[in-house]
Amino acid sequence: MKRRGLQAEDYTVGWICALPIELAAAREMLDEEDDELPQYSSDSDLYTFGRIGDHNVILACLPAGQMGPQSAATVAARMTSKFTSIRFGLMVGIGGGVPSSESDIRLGDVVISQPSLQYGGVVQYDFGKTEAGGRKSRTGWLDAPPKVLLNAVSKLRALHYQGRGSLTTYLSAFDRLENFRRDAAYPDVLFKASYNHIRGSTCEQCSKEEEVKRTPRKDGQVVVHYGTIASGNQVIKDGITRDRISTELGGVMCFEMEAAGLMNDFRCLVIRGICDYADSHKNKKWQPYAAATAAACAKEIMSVIPAAVYDACRGQKRPETPPRPCSTVPFRRDLDFVSHGTLLNQIHGKLSSPASRVALVGLGGVGKSQLAIEYCHRAREQFPQTWVFWVHSSNLARLEQGYQDIADTVKIPGRKDHKADIFQLVRSWLRDESKGKWILVLDNADDDTMVSKISAYLPQSQNGLVLVTTRNRSVASRLVEESEIIPVKPMDEDDAIILLKKKFGTESNSAELAELAAALECMPLAIVQAAAYIKQRAPRYSLQQYLKEFNKSDKRKTSLLDHEAGYLRRDPEANNSILVTWQISFDHIRDTRRSAADLLSLMSFFDRQSIPKALLRSESKDIEECKDRSNAGEGELEDLGSGKEDTSSESIFDEFEDDIYLLRNYSLVSIKADGISLEMHGLVQLATRRWLEVHGEIEKWKQQFIHNLFIVYPTGEPENWTKCQVLFPHAKSAETQRPSDDGTVQDWGVILRNAAWYAWAKGDYNEAERMSSKARKALLKVVGKENTETLKCMEMLGTVYRYKGRWKEAEELEVQVMETRKRVLGPEHPDTLTSMANLASTSRVLGPEHPSTLTSMANLASTYRNQGRWKEAEGLEVQVMETRKMVLGPEHPSTLTSMSNLAHTWKSQSRNEDAISLMRKCCQLLKQILGPQHSHTIASLEILNEWQIENMEAGI
Repeated sequence: MKRRGLQAEDYTVGWICALPIELAAAREMLDEEDDELPQYSSDSDLYTFGRIGDHNVILACLPAGQMGPQSAATVAARMTSKFTSIRFGLMVGIGGGVPSSESDIRLGDVVISQPSLQYGGVVQYDFGKTEAGGRKSRTGWLDAPPKVLLNAVSKLRALHYQGRGSLTTYLSAFDRLENFRRDAAYPDVLFKASYNHIRGSTCEQCSKEEEVKRTPRKDGQVVVHYGTIASGNQVIKDGITRDRISTELGGVMCFEMEAAGLMNDFRCLVIRGICDYADSHKNKKWQPYAAATAAACAKEIMSVIPAAVYDACRGQKRPETPPRPCSTVPFRRDLDFVSHGTLLNQIHGKLSSPASRVALVGLGGVGKSQLAIEYCHRAREQFPQTWVFWVHSSNLARLEQGYQDIADTVKIPGRKDHKADIFQLVRSWLRDESKGKWILVLDNADDDTMVSKISAYLPQSQNGLVLVTTRNRSVASRLVEESEIIPVKPMDEDDAIILLKKKFGTESNSAELAELAAALECMPLAIVQAAAYIKQRAPRYSLQQYLKEFNKSDKRKTSLLDHEAGYLRRDPEANNSILVTWQISFDHIRDTRRSAADLLSLMSFFDRQSIPKALLRSESKDIEECKDRSNAGEGELEDLGSGKEDTSSESIFDEFEDDIYLLRNYSLVSIKADGISLEMHGLVQLATRRWLEVHGEIEKWKQQFIHNLFIVYPTGEPENWTKCQVLFPHAKSAETQRPSDDGTVQDWGVILRNAAWYAWAKGDYNEAERMSSKARKALLKVVGKENTETLKCMEMLGTVYRYKGRWKEAEELEVQVMETRKRVLGPEHPDTLTSMANLASTSRVLGPEHPSTLTSMANLASTYRNQGRWKEAEGLEVQVMETRKMVLGPEHPSTLTSMSNLAHTWKSQSRNEDAISLMRKCCQLLKQILGPQHSHTIASLEILNEWQIENMEAGI
């Protein structure tokens, strides 16, 4: 709707454009457009009247086809003769940039005229006289912009240095206009000055070898440059000419065609959006976006100039114009936004009633702010008469600035009084239901110490809705009801892949996208970081290369995730590296509760899923006490995997539970449904370890992790399998975290040997081989080959080799172990007897029913069998099987192994019926004890079927 009632003398700013595309961009910047003034409705000069902030503005465009300084001077002269209250002017539009080593000018950037060297901000490069020898000298002088505009430029530059500019906010007004969006333009390519365009309307046929290599800039960033603008009567379309003229003038930033006709009689500031590089490669694809950035910058200049500056010149002060509802969201709408499951619908649902509040709680980088941004843009679309306020709330200074911005936006009287309580002024305005409906977003409200301040000035109003984003659930629970908290977790896989497709294009390899989403654990900021990293290096770098690099090591992962992804619609003061984002939370926790930071440090080394609480006692004595209770059958560790939790010592662990509570509040850990184990995001673990490395504490906590696990990790005996199953993933994590301390390395080796034992018992021979081999190498280096634990690792590895049919390697290891034990322990030591497989000696010393004796006999029988000495093998195997039945029971896994070995020996002796009968019985027991899917069961059934088929074919 247009407004009426203003007179010609009420308009104080003249805005001149050269092209219709520039006028369209200027009109988009008007907060309000006025009706035409009646006395000018039949005039041949056509004007657009409107308001930008407190300023009443006249827009004029040069006649179609009439470009250059003279035409601009005519339009400006006619405007000032009719509108005598104009105090200053703006010449806003597009221009050709002059990139140089001093000024990294890119397409879409903005250049503002500013006095430099001997020039007042604009120089007419084609005006002067030619002297002897062809040398040109320029005559005349162009005035500088008026002082009020130069002061405004200084203030604007200061705001940009502080990261408090509004350019992005104003530029977001063009998001709904497809032609004006950045993504509608071609790629930004700069060619060498001497290389001319080949042919066609684009540069697709131009040589990539002639491109100037430039460091990729943050996605969507517009840089404002200040300096000399060259103006003249001709279009510059040659790179060599461009650079030559710039050098002659001492360095200019852009070329254009109108400003030289204005500066002496229509004192103005010249603002140019860069649409080409003034070379032969120029085309019109960047003109709309460049016009938009220039117009947005002009509006930003006007926003820092109080209307009273020129009202005072007129000798009177007029009341401020009541503003219309608008949005202060400082981020453009994300065209790649993915809905993140049902979260956006949940926000809309919970904020559908008057005076509602909602808090989005989750890890940094999980997408809370992106959800809030999208909600705000949708709300403005649906309810254009609703105010939308965005307040950065990470600290008190930014909260106060956010409230000041609200006061300036809605023009609260008294806000400029330095004694005014800006919080109280805004609170009173928000409570006033006559002001209309509003939405207030408090972004990054993470600090507990600020809750009381926020609460005091956050009114309950039937007109208002409040949306909070925070990493700290404790903050959320003090600002909203528990039912109003929405946890924000990483995306599900489908949404993560959709986001990646939007970043890379639908033609991308789906399998690679799924692999990348999984590697980044569907964390939105990490996904956008990775996409930006890859795209900035394309086409010489691919998604596949990124995955290969990412999976190399933790160090490489950290390097990739430390990369700042550029413009991500995040708080400008926030770091765009996801690891640094989390490390800020770690620092805060460490400062406020050191024991919670210690707990997080320890957890970062475990497998991220199902971390038993009993393993997280950082004090050695606590672990030892737990182990003692476990041995007595009454502790937490005894209940690992049973689903029970010891509650007898609750008071002892209160501090521990408080630590977990704090970490849960920051969404760094979560409790699983069983109530006795915790879960931690894998990338958070990586970030924590990186944080520990920076603080010089990584070895300390790695050793504590190994120590805790060593104390509770049992051997691979069948009676320990329940515990082993719970702890095995943590042993695999330990496998990748070898400590540097020799004493801890010994514990590390024992953990791997016991884990290998369990893996072997469950039939995973490859895993058992890898773990026992690593343990053997480490212990050989640290404690030597005669150490008991080293020999046990070698023995374990030999057993694995034997089960994999690698007889020679098994024999070599067993001989080494036997000879070493004979030398170190003596010939009658139980371990030596086991190694020697000397049945007579073993029987004499240990007795015929001792497990080690039976193991020795079984090993010896295995050797006889592999040598084809069937009768000797059979005699030992029958004895071992019967003894194990009696001592261990007929269903013990070792008894079943003996039955299988005897069946194989009988088969080799052609006692087919006896072999099949015994193997059948063995298979029945294996199904019952180990289950039908166990590798031992499956392998035995396959052998039984093979034997039965052979018998049938033989006609038996």
